[in-house]
Amino acid sequence: EKKYEYVIQAIEHLKHRKARPDLEGIKNYAFRRHGIDPVTCCADVDELIENEQIIKVEFKGRTSYRNAAK
Repeated sequence: EKKYEYVIQAIEHLKHRKARPDLEGIKNYAFRRHGIDPVTCCADVDELIENEQIIKVEFKGRTSYRNAAK
């Protein structure tokens, strides 16, 4: 789905920078690159988790996200 492509891009971008792809990072990326507000971004992330396109993982006591396609 093209609509949520920016969330996947954000996860890839953060991983490439060796940063944790957490919700904060995804929201910052979405806003900076695409002007998407944090509330919309959170809803889109939840939607992607439900559709099993991204995976929410607990790692070292913190939450981060993975691209399910990989």
